[in-house]
Amino acid sequence: MNVKRLLLAGSITGILFGLCDAVLGFISMSLFQLPLFASDPALWKTTFNPVMGLVVDFIYGLLLALIFAVLYPSLPGRRWGKGLSFALILWFLRVVMGVVSMRVMLNVPDPILGYWLVSGLAEMLVLGLALSGLYGLTN
Repeated sequence: MNVKRLLLAGSITGILFGLCDAVLGFISMSLFQLPLFASDPALWKTTFNPVMGLVVDFIYGLLLALIFAVLYPSLPGRRWGKGLSFALILWFLRVVMGVVSMRVMLNVPDPILGYWLVSGLAEMLVLGLALSGLYGLTN
């Protein structure tokens, strides 16, 4: 994958990352108001910097595209299978390990942790499959 194509794939992935985070954020705002998700308000930020969130997601997208390109030959499966494999690796390293650590260190309600596991899996599947599709178009 050449640098221009890598930047294109990374940019699109970064934008997708931001869109997924926005959708999941809006779902969370409604969901976490339910009694099942009651938690200590001191855990949560009262303000959010959307520009910083988009910048971080964009940078993550670029990094994920680079990592995917490097790992591509060693990922199992063919095109979409490689994207699925990458998504599951991302989910474990980014989401599962973080949620388990939070469960050990913080008093976050289990339903919130469960939601993060499920929504994180959905987000990583979108990103992994998008990267496999983009990689196939740009390779």
